[in-house]
Amino acid sequence: MRLNEFEMLPELAFRPRCGRFGGMTLEGGKSSGSPPPPDPSIAAAQKSINAVTDKAWSDYQNVQAPAIQNAVNTQATNINNYANAMNTSAANQNAIAAQQTGIYNNIALPALQNLQTAANNYNTPGYQEEFASSALGDVNQQYAQQLKNTQLQQQAYGINPNSGAAQMAGNANAIQEASAGAAAATQARQQAINLGLNMQQNVFADANPSLANANTAAQTAAGMQNSGLQAQQTNVNNVNNQSTLANAAAQTATGGYGQSGQLGVSSYNAQIAAYNAQQQANATATAGFYGAIGTGVGLYAGGLNKPGNGNTAGAGGTSDIRAKENIEFIGTRPDGLNVYEFEYKPEFKDDPMAGHGRFRGLMAHEVERVYPHAVFTMDSGYKAVNYAEVANHG
Repeated sequence: MRLNEFEMLPELAFRPRCGRFGGMTLEGGKSSGSPPPPDPSIAAAQKSINAVTDKAWSDYQNVQAPAIQNAVNTQATNINNYANAMNTSAANQNAIAAQQTGIYNNIALPALQNLQTAANNYNTPGYQEEFASSALGDVNQQYAQQLKNTQLQQQAYGINPNSGAAQMAGNANAIQEASAGAAAATQARQQAINLGLNMQQNVFADANPSLANANTAAQTAAGMQNSGLQAQQTNVNNVNNQSTLANAAAQTATGGYGQSGQLGVSSYNAQIAAYNAQQQANATATAGFYGAIGTGVGLYAGGLNKPGNGNTAGAGGTSDIRAKENIEFIGTRPDGLNVYEFEYKPEFKDDPMAGHGRFRGLMAHEVERVYPHAVFTMDSGYKAVNYAEVANHG
């Protein structure tokens, strides 16, 4: 019983993947049907970037952030103490302002009103007439007392009080003494008035600055309260700055991780793009591979091994699948024939019509189904393909 090519192959020589022949690969051969794995150096670079990012974030969390928080807490305590001291001082100044305002209202204003009343009274005709009446009364009183004293003296000397001389002398003396007494009384009253006015003025002068003092104290209190508020605002600014630093650190860490991920994605995308381009190039090259093979190559691959040419040494130039190994599917020609990359088995590598290394070509048993006239059997029993017969069909 004669076996065909597939029946003569070892078990599991081909492992089917898809299609009738396309996508098959010889057991132990490599496949070009899957994309390349990511470049290990990219993973190493990502690991290095992640390590730097991890350290930066860890340093911020464990060293920088606690130091910043401690500084903020310390400054907040100092600021709060300062603000409390300012508020206490402001309260004291407000109390002083209230006290000075009371002095002005209770002392300065009444004194000012008294001065105004006295000045108004002094400058009126009625007040001047009152002064005149007081002065006249003093003269009359002084005259009556002096007249009585003169009469007593005349009686003592035996002078008739009713005589004209006695009366004239008494009147003259009485008038002079009464005038002097009245003038003295008027001067005394004026001095008393002036003294009262001066005292009122002194009271006003002493109490009047209290209003200015009250204003100064109130302004000082307001300044202290504002200083306390500004100090508290520093606390708010510190917290905001702390948040800004935390956000910056987080963004830096996120950027590092993002850069690491982008590095891997970009690199692998480039690898996939290169792989796809290579696959496309392979498909294109395979589609026209044998269309570009000349007649000379066809004679080399097939004609020299036709029956009767005397070449019986092994399977040189054969397209028989039994003489090949490490077969890898490359693509499919427009006529449906599959193109493979392969090596000759060790026992055929030294044959001058075979050789070492990898080759591309067809499988005789597949060509035989499509172009039977292009396949022939050599003296060695292996099948070969006359590529001149298939070059113009693919």
